[in-house]
Amino acid sequence: MKIAMFGFSREKNGNYNPSDDFLPMNYTRDFVAYTLPHDNDNTSGWFDSLNEDDTLMLLGKLSFQ
Repeated sequence: MKIAMFGFSREKNGNYNPSDDFLPMNYTRDFVAYTLPHDNDNTSGWFDSLNEDDTLMLLGKLSFQ
């Protein structure tokens, strides 16, 4: 199982991890993918809570530049 929102987080040093298994561009075959787990905010609420830097990174990774 993959949770997309977990892939768009920062490492302890503040950098993004481009090889994170949860990043959609790193998905392989034979698993189920979800945007968020059931006990988190919905996708819209999660997106609205991101700071500007994280929003720009996410949109860039998803090719919405």
